[in-house]
Amino acid sequence: MKKSFLILSLIVLLSSCSLDDQDYTAQRAGQIERADIVLTNAVYTLAQENEEPIRLESRTLSYWIDNDRIEAEGISFIQNDGEGNTAVRGRADKAVIDSSSKVMNLEGNVVLESLKDDLSISTQYLIFDTHNSTLNSEDEVSISFDGGSITGYNLSGDLVRLRFDIQSITSGEVEI
Repeated sequence: MKKSFLILSLIVLLSSCSLDDQDYTAQRAGQIERADIVLTNAVYTLAQENEEPIRLESRTLSYWIDNDRIEAEGISFIQNDGEGNTAVRGRADKAVIDSSSKVMNLEGNVVLESLKDDLSISTQYLIFDTHNSTLNSEDEVSISFDGGSITGYNLSGDLVRLRFDIQSITSGEVEI
């Protein structure tokens, strides 16, 4: 009887224990999820149907083939117009790029410039849909253009129509 009680108590005690170690889980996930290709000082061309390709350069570039995902650090990029002149250029500390949808999530010291439109956008986080030429950011954004500059939060922009909506403007100066 004493032995049965001891065994039953041990079973109850062992079945009530669980391991909930988030650091271990994150470490294990990092070991399981590995990029298919990792390059240093990489140059990558993001091709787009009926559009000029975007040329990316980065310190490190990791590519997950099955997920169409690229992660880059120390990234800069350019897109030329049809005549070979630089139309758009940019840079960021980090980027996560969906190579199928051509959406770039740029983070850290982000600068995006449209040279033909004399337009410059600076922020800490920007979503750049290169296929649709649209921009979105909830962070503070500074936009400089021929005739002025505006700083504010919550940017939604269209580079084709040169239309930019900022939900909350904190400062700016525009020539009329």
